[in-house]
Amino acid sequence: MALIKNLARHIPAIRQLQAARDSLLAERAIIESEKASLQVRLSVASRERDLALSKKEAALTQQALAHLERDAAHSAKAYALAQLDAMRDERDDLAKKASLLFVPPPNQAFDHHVSLGYDCEVGFQFKRALGKSHSGFFTWNVSTPESIVSLLTSGFSGILEADNLTPAANGHMAHDASHNFYFHHEFDPEKFKDDIEFSDKLERLRGKFGYFIDGFKRRAKSAQRTVYFYKCITSDAKERSRAIYGALAPYHSGNPFHLVVLQTSESEEPDWNILGISNRYLKRFAPHYDATDAHVGSWDTVFHEFPHIGGMKLADYNVL
Repeated sequence: MALIKNLARHIPAIRQLQAARDSLLAERAIIESEKASLQVRLSVASRERDLALSKKEAALTQQALAHLERDAAHSAKAYALAQLDAMRDERDDLAKKASLLFVPPPNQAFDHHVSLGYDCEVGFQFKRALGKSHSGFFTWNVSTPESIVSLLTSGFSGILEADNLTPAANGHMAHDASHNFYFHHEFDPEKFKDDIEFSDKLERLRGKFGYFIDGFKRRAKSAQRTVYFYKCITSDAKERSRAIYGALAPYHSGNPFHLVVLQTSESEEPDWNILGISNRYLKRFAPHYDATDAHVGSWDTVFHEFPHIGGMKLADYNVL
């Protein structure tokens, strides 16, 4: 009985504790609910922030692309302008070259220009006017009219025999006694025949001269028109020119060809009126120490009269 009374006395306190517990549970539920709500809001805010950042990045990317497109447009424009300038320069250069290029009617032009010497001046003028080297047997040799006739009438026989060769011009040229002509070589100018490579170099030179001779004969035999140029420094040029023309004729097998004999204006005389031979005059010859120093105007007057079918680049002034 005493125990029941003692428990009854604690009931109010127990009820208060239960009420406090219920209150705490309710408050906890509210906090959990608010926490969940905050988490949802935080998640939404985070997504909104990420979306805003994405939009900002997209805007920056778009802006960067716009800058790139603008820079590309500027670069493309600059490149196009540079190309246009280059094309204009090329056009102007071609126009200038075209103004210098003399292209004759086909029926007035020659297919082949061939130098007979006397020295390198003729060859250098071919190179200037034709734009490329036209090397041949006589182009870079020193040949008198007598040596040309001797070479042609013999069919170039006996050339480049070692016993006939001696150094000339301080060893920088060689003299071939077989036909009394001089030529440039690759021999040692000091040792000459004493060079251990002399025989090999001579053999290579024979191969090169053989190639030139074959080309000379092949062109002459063809039906194409050939004009020969000879720079004559000796007297009695007319008779010597007849001899050269006569020595050339058998190589052409009846096909027409022409010989232009060049002298300085100091030796000028009326036209010889010889069929197949023309006597023409230059104001001066190039000096022997510089065969490139020719009187260009005089040469181009001759080239106007005896042009190459491929056209010739002549001096940019009146040569008539």
